[in-house]
Amino acid sequence: MRPGSTSRVMLRQKTQLWSSESPHALRENPLHDQKLRVWFAISRQRIVGPLFFEETVNSKHYCSVLHDFIGILEEDEISYSWLQQDSATAHTTNNSTKLLRDFWRTCHL
Repeated sequence: MRPGSTSRVMLRQKTQLWSSESPHALRENPLHDQKLRVWFAISRQRIVGPLFFEETVNSKHYCSVLHDFIGILEEDEISYSWLQQDSATAHTTNNSTKLLRDFWRTCHL
């Protein structure tokens, strides 16, 4: 060693860590995050909903929601209304489009 230099001594020590949990235990995580679906309607007079769904909304469930929604509409909400929805599978099935076509056809005769 050169004079005036500091000695570099590395100390090694065997370390063991103890845990209360088994190192072989598996922790399962869900593949996808939990999702929540929300449905609501807005008119110039009020907001209907929101309705919350934890499960996937299929055509049968969506038609049930539409049927209940149509049942609570007032006359002026039916006369001056538009429906806007996205192209989700439940919205575009034959059952849901037939329900909406029949409803609008009877309302605007």
